[in-house]
Amino acid sequence: SLMDPERPKMPPNAFTMFVAESCAKSGASAAKESQKLAPTWKAMSAEARAPYVERHAAEARRYEEQLARYRASGREAFWKTMLQPHLAGDAPADAAPKKAPADPERPTRPA
Repeated sequence: SLMDPERPKMPPNAFTMFVAESCAKSGASAAKESQKLAPTWKAMSAEARAPYVERHAAEARRYEEQLARYRASGREAFWKTMLQPHLAGDAPADAAPKKAPADPERPTRPA
């Protein structure tokens, strides 16, 4: 992957936290559970959602602090300089070779 493994991960949103809590209780998969719980979440009052929204806000503040420390460390700038050749299409010689274009003279499959 072309991502820095030390970069802080974004926190889950309030709905995702709600689904994760439900999955922990029931043991169901998050994909199936989220489809079932979406109408429940939409019908919930602001007071019922508040614990999840507050947890998300706290995690978002913590993420912003971690991200600021990460950026101040110079790691983000380092990774951007490392990725620049890949993003510009000027990858180093030891990078994975690109697939050759298809031969236009290649015979086609009969219909």
